[in-house]
Amino acid sequence: MFLGKLKVSLSKSKEIEEISIRFTYDINGLLEVEATTLSDNKTSKLFLNNQNVDMTEEEIENVFSKLESIKIAPWEKQENLAIIERAK
Repeated sequence: MFLGKLKVSLSKSKEIEEISIRFTYDINGLLEVEATTLSDNKTSKLFLNNQNVDMTEEEIENVFSKLESIKIAPWEKQENLAIIERAK
């Protein structure tokens, strides 16, 4: 099943690029896909509304900006950062 297409700009100077992908799902059936290139920290986002929720693009962006504070990847949690530092 095809959900959508997200274009990510990659550096032409690098042969291999690391990308962090994050999916955030909202109770209204909205999905945000966020891709960040690790070399330059540029982020591309895609909002998918497959439930046909009657919201404007601005309202959808507002929903996900409110969720921003709880979008923490496991490697970003303080206790995991401490473990990573000790391992180094």
